[in-house]
Amino acid sequence: MTGWDQQKVFDRLKEPPNNPYLIGTWKPPSPDEWSAVSAIILDAGQAADAVADLLMAESVHQMVQGNMPRASAALDAASTGDVPPPEPDVVASRLEGIPRVHRLMLVAGGDGGWNSTRPRSAAAPLLEAWSGARLGPPATIRIGSDIQGTVLTAADTGLSALDFVYIATDRPNFERVLRANLPALAPDAALFAEPADDWPAGQRAIGNIFDLATSLRALLVASRPATAADLAVPNTPPVRSVAPTELDLVKAQLQAATGMLSLRAQAVTAQLSVNPVVHELLASALAALADFGIVLPQLQGDAIINAGHLVLADANKRLMEAEQALGDPASITAESLATIGQGLFGDGFWVTPRVGSPSGPDAWGRAVGATPLITQPTHFAIQRYLTDMASVRDNVRRYLEILMLGKATATPPAPRATQMAGVGDDPPTTWIGVTLDPSQPTSSAPLVSTVLDTVAAYDGSGETLALIIDEWTEVVPMRERRSKEPGAPVDIRSTAGIAVNANAPGARAPQAMLLATSPDGSRWTTDAMVDLLAETLELAKIRAVTLETTNGAARILPALYERSWSLQGEKVLDLRFIAERAYNKAAVAAFVKDKGP
Repeated sequence: MTGWDQQKVFDRLKEPPNNPYLIGTWKPPSPDEWSAVSAIILDAGQAADAVADLLMAESVHQMVQGNMPRASAALDAASTGDVPPPEPDVVASRLEGIPRVHRLMLVAGGDGGWNSTRPRSAAAPLLEAWSGARLGPPATIRIGSDIQGTVLTAADTGLSALDFVYIATDRPNFERVLRANLPALAPDAALFAEPADDWPAGQRAIGNIFDLATSLRALLVASRPATAADLAVPNTPPVRSVAPTELDLVKAQLQAATGMLSLRAQAVTAQLSVNPVVHELLASALAALADFGIVLPQLQGDAIINAGHLVLADANKRLMEAEQALGDPASITAESLATIGQGLFGDGFWVTPRVGSPSGPDAWGRAVGATPLITQPTHFAIQRYLTDMASVRDNVRRYLEILMLGKATATPPAPRATQMAGVGDDPPTTWIGVTLDPSQPTSSAPLVSTVLDTVAAYDGSGETLALIIDEWTEVVPMRERRSKEPGAPVDIRSTAGIAVNANAPGARAPQAMLLATSPDGSRWTTDAMVDLLAETLELAKIRAVTLETTNGAARILPALYERSWSLQGEKVLDLRFIAERAYNKAAVAAFVKDKGP
């Protein structure tokens, strides 16, 4: 930093500052103190110059790439300092890496279903079994007491596990549906919020189960069905598919659900056609539509009649769309069946077919089979991995909530880690979800890490119905040996650059080649060559910045493009002559209107 007035700064430091909190005599800086202050000022100036140079280089770097917002941000930070400077990309060393896919998946199945005759459980029996296992036995969930003091449990409601999960949108609606399915519950009886001290071991309160059901619902709604491609290594053709018989089975389940919804809609129609409408009977008919995700708030009087017509219209619309889709056999696919299921039961309810068994050994079967490719990490390692990911992944956070709530209120999940590997060098034998060994080179094989949540024995050899809870891709730095020797060190491979301020030599080899043809077919002359080079230089200056990388009016200019010079001596529009000699301000003024400030 040069040009700062040292004497002025020194004189200012000799004067006592205007600070009422300072008492005593103000002493001017000693020579040693002044040397220290000067060094600090010089160091700050050098730092400011370095930051200014870096931000200028960053702005040019971004402008050349066509990223005008980043270039403008760098210049704004350098000129005003009102905003923090962007992370400089111009000095970043590009690490070479290999993408790794991470997934969190649940495999539906088991025998933990509560009630297989309900519409939701009949349409998705495997998902019902998984939900029942996560909620635990319904007989152990205490809801409240009847008039005689008898304890009523979730088993007395007749609801399915999926009903419990999908009605847990909010606590008032959850309680209202429970009371509607527990007529023996005293109207003024409070639901059990916490377990009592004298309850037998293993008994749970409905208040705690509501929190677990809410987390389960949020998890399922944000998930998606797994496809055959999800059970294969990326960029390799899947060896599994959905069998036509499986599509027919799911189609029949949806047709049965359509019939159930039609019966409930007919019951509502019958109650609305009675004159006068009996509010209690209409409310009971409308409450039955909650099995399909159609829920009304608590209404009184004639308001329930108007709401009933709206709800009936919604139910009939769902029926019409489902019947049309199911009536077209050519359009039946796994994706269309899932869409029909969500149309009947609401968004986030998955009715989907199973992915079939492989025709032979495949990567998924080897990953989850009896002899997996990796050493199974400890439960603590998987928990730590999920905890780290939950800080940035919402659905992983929801699953972690289920793990914690399951430990307190139900049978906790026991997730396990699996890993698929494709063709490549140095396939790992450890899970990539834990800390990697820095002494080992990075495998070039495509890898997919999957944390599985299962409630029954699963080896991947049979049909699979799974939901992808979350998935993401990370880039692992490429580590390789410096040579082919076994004991050679392993380092991260990176692409780096260095910039030096050096004077270019006076003589250098040509870095560009100009190809030109004679304008008139004759031999080149010295004058023609000079004119060609001058025109090339002029065009180079004009085209140094392209229109795409400029702002404002430059993006639409020139509005007129006219030839202004010709080697062949043709007549052209001479813009220089017009500007210098033919321009008449008085003539132009008649066509200019001054609007003022």
